[in-house]
Amino acid sequence: MARYPDEWYEELDPLIRPPVRLLHDHNIETVQCCQGGPGHSYEYPTIELTTSGLDANGFIALAILEENGYRVSRVSICWNVQRGLPTERFWQVELLPLEGTTLAEAEGQKEEGA
Repeated sequence: MARYPDEWYEELDPLIRPPVRLLHDHNIETVQCCQGGPGHSYEYPTIELTTSGLDANGFIALAILEENGYRVSRVSICWNVQRGLPTERFWQVELLPLEGTTLAEAEGQKEEGA
């Protein structure tokens, strides 16, 4: 996968840039992402990934993110549905909140939201 120029990352939500860049540095292709929270598309930081023949991208991303200090709370394969039929699938990786919280605070926020 070609490395994206620094300017490309400036279009992303500020708090999700570092984990997305980390995945790109490890040749994991992303589809879309959001830092989560009020006014955003997702409640929690979320990164969507392409699927591949082996469909291991989500598990590889989980390992990369966890090894680099990010706390992953959910990894799933999602399907888009058109006319009542599943069409395309993608990985969705949800992180614990990224905004300057300690691990205990982030885990507490996740439990309160459940």
